[in-house]
Amino acid sequence: MDPQPWKDCAMTFYSILFENESDRVEEVQDPPVYFPDLNLDQVVNAITHGRQEYQLKPFFYTPLQSMQTISYRQEIARDLENPPLLEMIRSFGRKMSTMRRYLGMLANLQYPYHIKGWILEAALQYCNAITSLAEDLHNVQLASRGMQLLRQFLEEYTRSPDFLTLQTDALDIKEKLQSIQYSIIIRGNSVRVQKYNGEMDYSEDVGRTFEKFQQGEVKDYTVALAVGSGMNHVEAQILDFVVKLFPEVFSQLDEFYERHRHFLNPTIRVFDREIQFYVAYLDYINFIQWKGLKFCFPEITQADKEIYSRDGFDIALAYQRRGKFTISPAWDVLCRVNKRACSCLTRFLRTLKPRRISATCAENCRMIWCESTPSWTRHRRTALLS
Repeated sequence: MDPQPWKDCAMTFYSILFENESDRVEEVQDPPVYFPDLNLDQVVNAITHGRQEYQLKPFFYTPLQSMQTISYRQEIARDLENPPLLEMIRSFGRKMSTMRRYLGMLANLQYPYHIKGWILEAALQYCNAITSLAEDLHNVQLASRGMQLLRQFLEEYTRSPDFLTLQTDALDIKEKLQSIQYSIIIRGNSVRVQKYNGEMDYSEDVGRTFEKFQQGEVKDYTVALAVGSGMNHVEAQILDFVVKLFPEVFSQLDEFYERHRHFLNPTIRVFDREIQFYVAYLDYINFIQWKGLKFCFPEITQADKEIYSRDGFDIALAYQRRGKFTISPAWDVLCRVNKRACSCLTRFLRTLKPRRISATCAENCRMIWCESTPSWTRHRRTALLS
């Protein structure tokens, strides 16, 4: 069997940030020198807050190099402005985050079948995330190339032999593990484990005995115990006894571990991180839009040097202000040239891609000088406030 049967369909969908591999640029790990002058360091910190696991900051530090990539991202961002679609992506992200949490625990576990059990749980969570997103995207209208290619990729991937085998094996072994029943007999310091033979469940018997004394609604004094992921040596010994009682089931778990422990598809892994670039930014601007401010997708041209913005505003100040935000007519100026391909902080913006940017700070204003040129360059964001 081909170990990567989805390879051909993966070629049609490369990335949710870059349409083709040739468009990808190396991620910049440190913020540009002008970010603090424009308070863009505060903006990026706010956008990425609570999403440290995705390492999103380099996406906001790295300028794009082609008009095609800017257009590719803007199309996807327009699609994601559809609330039902955005919630589908959020649901996928939550499930994948749970999967990563399961996998992240493995380094701290020491008992083999404990590790293999969490691998199984992670695989089940992964399959659920993939199939749910594939079904969701099948029932929603998509206009962007990126989201359409993603839908096509998921449809082909979920039909691939490797994915179907992973899903079938995981569900099968999970069902068999859940069917295991055993009894623990404790006498003093002695613990014995045996197969369940229909012995009485005394907890139910005790509950029925005291049920007749209940009068109306009473306060619940039961304590909710935390469910931990660890296992102590006593629990590990009990598990060893259970393995001896049901060797066939645990032999299948061994086979599942050897066959599927590296189940995560690399294209899915990259998508899971990159899609958060859009989600994080949309969450950020939604908070500002609630205050009454408007955003747009900027028109970026290589031919016209004219820069025009209407109802522009300071994104950092708008986010920090509480309550509704009023735009001063004097701020009808350029707020940002967006070369990361997000929606822009203005009702309308037309600009040439900037070649150079410098900044000076004063106590009550920030002024930016931008020298424009048709050539593609490193900087994408400018702000002009007075």
